Amino acid sequence: MHRHVEKLRVRVQVALRGEDPVEGFMSLALQAELHDGPETILERLNETARLVPFHRAEDQAVILLTRRHIEYVVASTDVQAELIRPANFMTTGEERLRVRLLGGAAFEGMLRMEQPDRPVDERARGF
Repeated sequence: MHRHVEKLRVRVQVALRGEDPVEGFMSLALQAELHDGPETILERLNETARLVPFHRAEDQAVILLTRRHIEYVVASTDVQAELIRPANFMTTGEERLRVRLLGGAAFEGMLRMEQPDRPVDERARGF
């Protein structure tokens, strides 16, 4: 008997430590475990399973990525925001940042996070 589990496919770019980024798809559950609606990329990457299935675009291979070797994941610009992080994720803090990884990749942008109320040290905000 064949079993088929329906998933949502979202286009992403994944970089593993020491390797160039690769285009492909992550599969997300149609129903998230802790909220109404589909699972998000953030939830998929932070769950307890050590392996993340990835459908590589260049050769259509499905490979298993070890979470601890994933350097970064970037969602395609056409991926809806509610598939990137849960809608109930409350942004309570934002910081501009620049990150340079050991492999040389660099990112600049806004880090949005959930954090408890606390005074902000204004000196930490500048670059």
